[in-house]
Amino acid sequence: MDIVTSFLQVLKGHWMEVLTSSFSGPVSGPFHAGTVFRVSPNELSFSSRRDGQQRGINIVEWLEMNSFDLLGEMAFGESFGCIASEKEHFWIGLILSHLREIVLVDNLRRFTLIASAGSWLLPSLAMRVRAKHTRFSREKVQRRLESDTGRQDFFTDIAEKVKSGEIPLEEMTAHASTLTIAGAETTATSLSAAIYYLLKTPTALERLTAEIRTRYQSYGEINIASAMQLPYLQAVINETTRVHPSGAHGHPRVSPGIQVDGKWVPQGVSAGLSGGQTETYTSTWSVSHSAKYFANPDEFRPERWIEPRLHWRQRGQPAMSLVLAKILYTYELELVDKDLDWEAESRHWIMWWKAPSTPQEYGDRGWTEDVE
Repeated sequence: MDIVTSFLQVLKGHWMEVLTSSFSGPVSGPFHAGTVFRVSPNELSFSSRRDGQQRGINIVEWLEMNSFDLLGEMAFGESFGCIASEKEHFWIGLILSHLREIVLVDNLRRFTLIASAGSWLLPSLAMRVRAKHTRFSREKVQRRLESDTGRQDFFTDIAEKVKSGEIPLEEMTAHASTLTIAGAETTATSLSAAIYYLLKTPTALERLTAEIRTRYQSYGEINIASAMQLPYLQAVINETTRVHPSGAHGHPRVSPGIQVDGKWVPQGVSAGLSGGQTETYTSTWSVSHSAKYFANPDEFRPERWIEPRLHWRQRGQPAMSLVLAKILYTYELELVDKDLDWEAESRHWIMWWKAPSTPQEYGDRGWTEDVE
């Protein structure tokens, strides 16, 4: 099974339920004990150490590497080592570079006449590359299954299902890359978007920074449990995921046979099947930017989530809460390219191909405490 087939099965098959149970909400042990999510200024400033001068850094690139390192810890029990090596891990690049193929294959299959030609026109990964990917996936999964850390993480439930025979080992291996994307790339996208919109909205940045620095007296106090209780921080996260949803593609749903906007949508199933059956999709981006549901939908206005008429609720973004809190507690941020239009320069192929860079000027607040 290749990356394309795996991703499509996860989006539309029973693995969606497995993903939901694994990634919905914080798991108790590592989140609250702080044994996994460790973000220190030494890591934050690795790209600005040149000549002892302040430099702009590609925050998108750094957040992607940081998110994958954290996911490696939470899913496989070991970091990918991106931050330590200051470069992207080969497996991450391999996975992300072929996501476009997923979109093309998924859409080509809807056209009967050219569906069969798609496998020839758009071949999957070259055999040597695919073998490298499969071998590494198998090694990561096997090491995770053999590890016995005793801590609860994203793969705990899935690993137990594999050990009990409920999920085949090879199926977990085939989906390892998809699970990695689900847990890391979406977080990196949302974090990048949050920082961009905050820097474009000075009043929001000032209010959030004040909330964080008032709540914490030292860097070491910051943890997920308390960060997720900061109202404005959670409002910023909610607004970020509304304005720039990390998964803006349509989510497939079963049509019960219903009239939509004056058009009859016949009954069918949404499982990538052909034969006259119907697939229905709703674009997350379109809904979240509709004036029908949100006033001034194109504005970044976190306050909308804490207004009296709205009931704020925790969205379950532990990694995002922690990383944003630690970054804004430690650093003063400034957008180097004042004219950057991140939305216009980004592209969407199931996941966001984010603008080449959103460089920031980082200036720390003289923080020196060594926190692991």
